[in-house]
Amino acid sequence: MQVQQMSKQQLLSFLAELPLRETDGITAYLRPPVSLETLAACDSQVAAWAAGRPTLARLLGSSETGAAVFWSPAGQVVVLPPFPVPEASCYHRWEASPLRAMLELPRQVALVLLRRGGYAIGLFQGEALIASKTGTRYVQGRQRAGGSSAPRFARRRAKQVHELLKEACQEAQEKLSPHEATIERVFLGGDWLALRRLQQGCPLLARLAAKTAHRVLNVPEPRQAVLAQALHQAWSSTVVMVPAEEVPERSS
Repeated sequence: MQVQQMSKQQLLSFLAELPLRETDGITAYLRPPVSLETLAACDSQVAAWAAGRPTLARLLGSSETGAAVFWSPAGQVVVLPPFPVPEASCYHRWEASPLRAMLELPRQVALVLLRRGGYAIGLFQGEALIASKTGTRYVQGRQRAGGSSAPRFARRRAKQVHELLKEACQEAQEKLSPHEATIERVFLGGDWLALRRLQQGCPLLARLAAKTAHRVLNVPEPRQAVLAQALHQAWSSTVVMVPAEEVPERSS
């Protein structure tokens, strides 16, 4: 079993090359939360097959966006897409058109990137950047040594972090609030602990919590150029491929 990340374009190209098996294939589109029971509602043998592979079962169970499962005796592919599967469906063939349609929609996506000393806010319509703001603030690194100066150093650093988070929240509200109703998905990137504090203290991000992806993008210091890189990462999908020799034959 192979697990890899595919960009939007890589996955679209991959789907275009998928062989269609009209008679012996199964395709299941599963809405989150995914369970083996929901897969069994489409096909019990495919659900039993997935249950026998703990790594695959864990990936399905932890997916916040659902899954597209392509099964046949000649091989199997599972795609965990970047956006939630909108409708559960089942096909007695390999059917990639719903997944392609999901990937080709020009979705409105917000990015909030944050690391010590800097932030970047971006709003995209499809791949077009329609609003953005970046900023930097000096934040001291953590002091390793103790001593009498440690409390003063900690207070100064805490103030710097607070000012950074306050500014990032203000800019996010200014750039994103006018589009709050039309934003489909929010992706966070950078320092997880700092992002968590930002979410807890920023009213806009609290309101957008239901639209915010759980996964945190791995990005360098937030800059304008990093926004486009982060968008490609946000659109990536997890793809699991199982070769034919690992797939049991369906019983008649």
